[in-house]
Amino acid sequence: MNYLLPILNHFFKELNLHAARVHTFNSFIKNFKTYLQGNEPSNRLLLSGKDVFRDLSNFSVYNLINTGYSYRLDVKDLEIEIDKVLSWEYYSSLIQIYELFNSYIYNLTTEYILSNPQKIEKVRLNLNENEFSADIIRDKIKEKYKTKDILKVPLRLSQYYKSNITANIHGLNISKWFALLTEVRHAVVHKQYQISKKLFEMSSDKQNRRIFDEYFDKKSNGNIQLLYLNLEKFELNKTMLCEIAHFIFKSLSIDSGLDSIYTKLN
Repeated sequence: MNYLLPILNHFFKELNLHAARVHTFNSFIKNFKTYLQGNEPSNRLLLSGKDVFRDLSNFSVYNLINTGYSYRLDVKDLEIEIDKVLSWEYYSSLIQIYELFNSYIYNLTTEYILSNPQKIEKVRLNLNENEFSADIIRDKIKEKYKTKDILKVPLRLSQYYKSNITANIHGLNISKWFALLTEVRHAVVHKQYQISKKLFEMSSDKQNRRIFDEYFDKKSNGNIQLLYLNLEKFELNKTMLCEIAHFIFKSLSIDSGLDSIYTKLN
């Protein structure tokens, strides 16, 4: 059996769990929204609340402070609010799949190098003889190739990957798409979905703009541009990560004379 196959299987299994959660959440919340809109008056209050906290150094009974911020949700607000919640869920799951994808590449290429030590020089790792172990190789790859550069690893390891990645079935510049996804991930995690200056400049480039419009979206909130995602574009990005994961497996397998056909393992 191809020793790389279990790593690809594990990635697909984890990816499927995230996809299932997204579709379950999407179905239930949309059905609940439709039910409420059809059976409740538009001005009905569904929920409300406010945030309070305690002073950790005040042992008095009267120790409850109101932040002054509150929220409420009426039936008439459901369309907009659920649209936001779903977009956040799609992005949250996509970013988790993105992280799984990065771990997959680190794990796959580590196993590949362990079985093909002559390939170390291809990825420019400086290793001593006593450092030739899975943990050290993985750490060295992660140290040299951060997430934004991670696709350089299979590019340097595999001639098949290098020769065929640009002529893909989508006609997509995968490096540009992945760079956009990486910056989107940064905006989601660190910028509260706000489009950063770097992401704005990247998506202003003609080719990048076409990719951004196809795979991502944005909405205005006053003077702020916020990232937005629907289920269709979540699927596009998820499937692309799936296809690249398979192509890397296929490329390394072909270069090594291994069986490159994917099969699900028990």
